[in-house]
Amino acid sequence: MYDDSADALCIDLPVLIKARTDGDRRLVEVEASNEEKDSEKDIIKQAALLDEAASFVATGHLDIDHYSEIGERLGITNPTDYIVGVPTEVKDLGKGRTGVLGELHKAGRRKADELWSSLTAQPPVRWRASIYGFPKAGMVEDCRVSKGSGDTRFIVKGIHWRSLAFTRNPVNDSITGAAHVVTAKSMIAIMKSRIAGAKSMAPAGTIAQPPVDYILEPRNREELMGHWHYSMKTGRSPYANPEMGYSVANFQDHFRFMCGCSPEHSDILANALMNLLKREKRA
Repeated sequence: MYDDSADALCIDLPVLIKARTDGDRRLVEVEASNEEKDSEKDIIKQAALLDEAASFVATGHLDIDHYSEIGERLGITNPTDYIVGVPTEVKDLGKGRTGVLGELHKAGRRKADELWSSLTAQPPVRWRASIYGFPKAGMVEDCRVSKGSGDTRFIVKGIHWRSLAFTRNPVNDSITGAAHVVTAKSMIAIMKSRIAGAKSMAPAGTIAQPPVDYILEPRNREELMGHWHYSMKTGRSPYANPEMGYSVANFQDHFRFMCGCSPEHSDILANALMNLLKREKRA
């Protein structure tokens, strides 16, 4: 019924993501706040999600960066490979907050394994969550057109909720305390631009990494060491890994091409990480 991804909405969420096991089940829990305005003045009514809870649990899925939904438009082969699990419960957490409990696929599915490994690393890799769905008729108000709700931009009152994505490279990286709405059409354009940018920035003789492999830049010492333990020591980074060795120059390439940092900021992060490693070695 809803097969035109350009008509869909993507809602980036400020979230706390928890990971835990239950026997051999790999469970993830997302806690999100939905009814405050964000910097773009969007309001996501909690009822829009709770009213769709049963349908979402019955037919929805969890994926990476919405690639199962928009991957074909980005030229990605086998976009369903990015499906990592299913939702099992949607919960009302009170005060306009909504929780989603999900189960990742069992070990052996590469994308699910990578997500689980990053969520259980010490320190864990930061992820955001993003809802994908289609607006219900007459239940998404574009206040830029209606001009009836002050400085509000979008009010989402109803949505056909199809999936929940985990992302390390959100469209809006300044989300704090509220949600942010972007049309799938705009998101596809942004992702195409990022893919082109990754190709243009890649050093000669290397293969540019697609956005799904990007990591949010570290904000503090703990997250710097998270890059070291999760991405570099494990060999996931094509720029700084056990085979290539570790140097300030390699760290610079990692932060520039894996996080999209400027050359100047990459240099600061690279030197900061090297100093942390030297201090750890002395201790």
